[in-house]
Amino acid sequence: MGYNLINWENSPSKQTPINAENLNQMDENIAKAIQGTRFNFSATFTADNVLKNTTSTKALGAGSFATSQTDIVTVFVADNVTKINSGTFSGCTSLKTIYIDNTVGNVEIVSGSVPSGVSIVYSNDGNFINVNELLASAIRSLKSSVNTNRTDWENRATSIEAQHKTDVQTLNANISQVADNLQIVKETAQREIATTNTNVNGKESLSNKVDVITHPSTTTYPSVKGVWDFVETKSEQPRADIAQNKADIVVLKVDKVDNTDFNAYKTSNDTAVKQNATDIVQLKADVLQNAIKVTTDKSTSIVLNDSSDCNIVGLTLYGKSTQSAIPTPTNPVDINNINNPSITFSNDSDRQSNNIQCTLRGIGNVCDTLTVNSDGTGYITQRLFVERITSQRKSTSLEWNYSKATHRFFRNDYSYSFDVKDNKPLILCSHLDVGENEKNTAFDNSIGWINVSGVGIAIRMTELDGDIAKFKKWLDDNEVYVVAPRSKPITVNLSKDEVDKIISLHTYYPNTTIIADCDCQVEYVADTKNYIDNKIIEVATALVAHESEVM
Repeated sequence: MGYNLINWENSPSKQTPINAENLNQMDENIAKAIQGTRFNFSATFTADNVLKNTTSTKALGAGSFATSQTDIVTVFVADNVTKINSGTFSGCTSLKTIYIDNTVGNVEIVSGSVPSGVSIVYSNDGNFINVNELLASAIRSLKSSVNTNRTDWENRATSIEAQHKTDVQTLNANISQVADNLQIVKETAQREIATTNTNVNGKESLSNKVDVITHPSTTTYPSVKGVWDFVETKSEQPRADIAQNKADIVVLKVDKVDNTDFNAYKTSNDTAVKQNATDIVQLKADVLQNAIKVTTDKSTSIVLNDSSDCNIVGLTLYGKSTQSAIPTPTNPVDINNINNPSITFSNDSDRQSNNIQCTLRGIGNVCDTLTVNSDGTGYITQRLFVERITSQRKSTSLEWNYSKATHRFFRNDYSYSFDVKDNKPLILCSHLDVGENEKNTAFDNSIGWINVSGVGIAIRMTELDGDIAKFKKWLDDNEVYVVAPRSKPITVNLSKDEVDKIISLHTYYPNTTIIADCDCQVEYVADTKNYIDNKIIEVATALVAHESEVM
């Protein structure tokens, strides 16, 4: 083995022995090589994976990096960053994921620095993405944009060249027409001059011209002065026509479309097109606003009046999770969820029922939902998840710890969304009662959030006396389950079988009764034409009946 970097030979010898100095030198160069492969800049990326901005700042803060940048979706925090201060990502409404090139605890994340719902992935997480992947994606996106722009400009150049050829052809045709007009004027002038000379020669001899000039002729023949004036007028007119035609040609050349004119026109046209698109969206909104609508509240029985015989426009089923009693460590209680919700659309003469296979959970106002679109398709939005709590550390959490101040076992975990209702955490547990147990230190055998801002879960079991080893053993010996809100919802498209069942659901005229074994909300938009036509028929029928009674 040879190390040319420090001038070793192919094998150790007296001249190049293996000693501490040479090994240290080799380690230093290896460290430099590793450091050279690192990306020491924190960076932000848009939804199209376009690199937005970078910074080498070690302490990120408000205004120094990505504040109020609503188009960024992904952030890469370099390994040299030691602190993320409050307000760093304020106003970043589209931010979804922050990749930190470090491990938990090595970067101080000040409370309020990361918006609610944003995922944080550390370098030792299996989902961590290397910055080189982000940069490669940014380069691909930039290349695609360049290719698109190049194609656009090539098309513009082709269009301009074609327009230029058309303009040249038009100009040549105009010049040819001007030449033809000049020839006609010339020939006309020559004929008029010849006619005038003939009239003069046929009137008198040269000896009598003085008398003609002194005494203008009283006959139909013109005088010499009149002939002269006429000839002068006719000779001036062609020159004026030529001058005017030359001026027209100059104007035509100036008015020829060039690149600047074309770009200005395109910008104006693009603006007009965008405005038209905006107007169309607004018009659509106005039409929907003026449509006949019925939106129900959550209920198990709903009646929609003036329904049309057609597919439903919108339907949402809400999940719900319950427990039959308050659980304790020695008396666990199962968490029941709404499974396979059944919904029936019916009138007095017909009935239809379908079971849509899905599991929907719900705690308070945080629910899994089944949404049915107007085209018969649908999807499930999972806002909660169920998991077994064990002694093992998760990829999204820290290790279990114990607080002597609140007498609770706790674990930071970024997979939760820390929602509360009436100061009570929105969470269900199979073995522990749920509530605010940070300040209420008398609330034993309970589970809650670490603090008001969340961060993780905290469990109080005073009988374990703060012994973390006993607590972990209790978790592993018992199947402790929790249902809690996700930090990031998941959308699942329905299967074809489920979609087919949704498509078969429709309303009934004139009234539709909807009965469901779970909470649901329905939006019904009447077919305006059908609605008006039916009303006209009803009025016409009533008039005919009234006239029959009168007669």
